[in-house]
Amino acid sequence: MFSLRRLLIADPEASFLHRLREILGGQGYDVEICQQPEAARRLLEKEKFDVLVASLAFHGRPGLAWLGEVRKRYPGLPVITVATPAAGPLAVESAGLGAWGCLLKPFSPIELLDLLQEMESEEKRSRPPPSPDLATEFYGMIGIHPAMQELFRLIRNASALSPQTPILIQGESGTGKELVARALHRLANPDAATLPFIGLNCGAFSRSLLEDQLFGHVKGAFTGAHESKEGVFAAAGCGTLFLDEITEMDQDLQVKLLRAIQQREVVPLGSNQAVPWQARLIAATNRELSQEMEGGRFRRDLYYRINVIRLLVPPLRERMEDLPLLVDHFLKEFAGESGKGKKISPPALELLYRYDYPGNVRELRNLLERACFLGSGEILVPEDLPAPFRASKPAGFKSLAAVEREHILHALRLARGKKVQAARHLNIDRNRLYRMIRKYKIRPEEIQQG
Repeated sequence: MFSLRRLLIADPEASFLHRLREILGGQGYDVEICQQPEAARRLLEKEKFDVLVASLAFHGRPGLAWLGEVRKRYPGLPVITVATPAAGPLAVESAGLGAWGCLLKPFSPIELLDLLQEMESEEKRSRPPPSPDLATEFYGMIGIHPAMQELFRLIRNASALSPQTPILIQGESGTGKELVARALHRLANPDAATLPFIGLNCGAFSRSLLEDQLFGHVKGAFTGAHESKEGVFAAAGCGTLFLDEITEMDQDLQVKLLRAIQQREVVPLGSNQAVPWQARLIAATNRELSQEMEGGRFRRDLYYRINVIRLLVPPLRERMEDLPLLVDHFLKEFAGESGKGKKISPPALELLYRYDYPGNVRELRNLLERACFLGSGEILVPEDLPAPFRASKPAGFKSLAAVEREHILHALRLARGKKVQAARHLNIDRNRLYRMIRKYKIRPEEIQQG
């Protein structure tokens, strides 16, 4: 996943530096600190950093000159400036030199964390589109993240294996394990449309009902068994049998399942006659099987039997660069159902980036469907999202954003709306100016009013 994790922070105040390093380090950032511009120069020459956080308090305007030097020498290095309230004009000028943002002392480390997260989100959205040879959509799954591309590759390889080779899919609830199983079914069988795909959630039945679902029964096997019933092993034929949440089985049933897999036959309840089965077996779980085995809840022999080929489905929070693709996919899907397509506004998308999705892709789909149903406009705005997504940022950071917005608007007005000229005045490239115009929702009529 794209991230800005290696930081260089330059500021003359030692206590400020050590506090930031301690807090950011606890959040997974790798932080180098220094108290002089010269020391920062030496570090930049020797090491690679993702972000420079630089104080404007070193020497006043010469500090801006140093910032200009850094921007010229390291044009691809994002810079966040730090200033005192009295240095407000310098903060505005730093934006003109290409600083990503400015924080005014005293500020909470949370504000810097928020700004870093916003930078990550902006960089993800501005990255070039995926290469045409990347499968961004693969049998209903969406993703350009390397983990998803690797999953697609492994699915192709696994589909070519013998149907007698069990496959295990691991992933949190809502990640799309059944989509993986269906992709395997379709890839493995040229005539998949004519072959059964049977999915069974092992956690949805009591012990006795699950055994009956798995193996079937013969007439008279128990009270109420007026007819014989085929279990899913037999019913799957030459197709695919998908056993979801396999860890929900009790130990006795796990023994019977192990025997069925090893011998490739099942014995229906009430019968002593074995029935062979031929389907491809795919098992899935949302639990960590090593912990289940250590806790005595899952048999090791069964684990080793089903864990011949293992496919891991990553959670959404670990592949957030796929978020815009998923949002676009679902909004198009809802448009197909209702005939009324909707788009999402940049502020609403930014809020979606800040959530960690315990329910994964399924949760994202559900909240977007709800937002489309409840939202009155053609564009989804923050107010259309559930309350937890609308938590406000710190007030101090908002005021800094307002200062930067005003500076960009002023440059556009001076250039009479000509973006190339405005970008030159701000000393930033045109693409960055376009991103900032979108970020701050600057409208053409605002420019004309100046």
